[in-house]
Amino acid sequence: MNITVELTENKNYKELAKIYVQEFSKKPFNEKWTEQKALKKIEICSKYCDIFEIKSNREIVGFIIVNINFWDFEDCVCGEDIAIKKEFQNKGVGKIVFNKIFGYYKKKGYKKFYGIIIAERLKFYENLGLKPSKQSIFAEKKL
Repeated sequence: MNITVELTENKNYKELAKIYVQEFSKKPFNEKWTEQKALKKIEICSKYCDIFEIKSNREIVGFIIVNINFWDFEDCVCGEDIAIKKEFQNKGVGKIVFNKIFGYYKKKGYKKFYGIIIAERLKFYENLGLKPSKQSIFAEKKL
């Protein structure tokens, strides 16, 4: 399997929106997405984030959104969202993608990569070398 990760073009936003709907509408997210809502989010993110398409043999199989304006620090980026089509999950694609992303931003001079991680996927991210931050905690309150 030949996996490539490259900055996307807006002509591919609709394809990314379809993947957004497929993957974020099921567990563990269970979010109510439509293609129109996903497309709007992608268009908004494109103004302040890098959006990469993930390809397997030239087919778009996922995407990752990386915020390069995170907390107004010049030396860190934050992984906002990643989605990979179900048939490509649990096959090492995520690991390949993150290693390419880490290398890409390291070459650009960034020193840290942050990510907002769902608790049940923490082990995957720890295996990539990410550790819980000592200075930040993601907190929530039901309203």
